[in-house]
Amino acid sequence: KIWSYEHMYTNGEPSPEVQKFLDYMMTDEIQQGPVKELGYLPITAMKVERDAEGNLK
Repeated sequence: KIWSYEHMYTNGEPSPEVQKFLDYMMTDEIQQGPVKELGYLPITAMKVERDAEGNLK
């Protein structure tokens, strides 16, 4: 398997509508529902450890 982090970008500060969408995407409803159903890891399951130099462990 391969993986990578997915990102959502905005052009500057998000408008209230865009911020509402971003907040919605982070809810348990989405993270534990469609995200998992589509075979992705919810954001809460993404844990990366780094050493003192910032290298991945």
